[in-house]
Amino acid sequence: MVKHVVISATVRLWNTKALQTFLACALAIAVVLCASCDAADEPKPDSATGTTGPATEAPEESAGKETPGVVRGTGTASMPEVQKAARESRASVELTCELLDDIASTPDLQVFSLSEEPAPALETKTYDNLTKAMQAIQSKGDLGFFMMDVESGAGIAYNLDEPFYGASSFKGPYAVFLCQELIETGKVKLDDECKICTRVDKLGSYPFGGSDTVQNLIYAAVVESDNNAYVSLRDTFDTLGYDEWATGLGVKDCPWTQGFHYPTYCTRSSAKLWLNTYRYFETGSDTSVWLEAVMQIAEDSFIREALKGTDAVVADKGGWIASDDEPEYNVLVDAGLIEYEGRTYIMCVMAGLPDCEEHRALCSDLAAALFATHESLSWK
Repeated sequence: MVKHVVISATVRLWNTKALQTFLACALAIAVVLCASCDAADEPKPDSATGTTGPATEAPEESAGKETPGVVRGTGTASMPEVQKAARESRASVELTCELLDDIASTPDLQVFSLSEEPAPALETKTYDNLTKAMQAIQSKGDLGFFMMDVESGAGIAYNLDEPFYGASSFKGPYAVFLCQELIETGKVKLDDECKICTRVDKLGSYPFGGSDTVQNLIYAAVVESDNNAYVSLRDTFDTLGYDEWATGLGVKDCPWTQGFHYPTYCTRSSAKLWLNTYRYFETGSDTSVWLEAVMQIAEDSFIREALKGTDAVVADKGGWIASDDEPEYNVLVDAGLIEYEGRTYIMCVMAGLPDCEEHRALCSDLAAALFATHESLSWK
């Protein structure tokens, strides 16, 4: 069962350090009480022999029969060591796209846990910085976001089910479809030629009527966000199982529609698509390793911009548009995977703002504030 903590304007989360201190004291008391109970239940030595029973009987083995919730060790362990051992004994939650449907659909900012662990707590400063970054965007347009530690299953989310025009951000998940479903299965090869069957963008690199390899077109669509490369791939391969792939992930708002290549979808669907991307990259196949490297150099990423100066590695795809004639399509989107200190996080940000430097800076500030929650989301 998913566990949530919904944050409103009048409710603050517990201070993490205070909570850890409280839990440490409680665990210390429990260990002492358990030790006292064990001593009280010990049989008294026989007054003549000084033994606890017949000399021929071996004592019952107790190793491996630990009391649930109590970590047994050898010697004397300090409380931090006990807590560390307890955390290391936990198994990572097995995340599925279906499990993401258990996260509440609420207009409030929420933290959640998809494991048996309780929903995490945010430091007051972290919470304040996040809400400040949210408000700066919300004063200008709609917003949805998601961040989760894929090992712990803990995360933070806002407005998961409001649809946003995805723009070029969908080029990343579509590249995963091509590699995962067509190339890995042998239906298509990276060096197959693909015709350029459209010219939707006069600034695109590919002229109508030409051709290039599938590999080169994927690279151009992801790294350079080339629209002609992307649309040609869609027109060529959409009918080879795209709808089945998307619905199999529980993504129902990105169906194949002839002549329409840039879907409108919600942050929850984006999270599912990138969780699937993480699972695909985990296979370690040659094609998945190549695609991950391609996504790590995708241009125009406000998530990557936000994490400059850290050791984080970002594999993502952004999308952006500014239109005075069709303002309903105005959007700044970025979503992907963040590798940091041995852990992986999914981050998705969808903002209904027209593309400009000012709005990119606001989205970058939000991405930085979201990333600052990673310590609260991770088991140490």
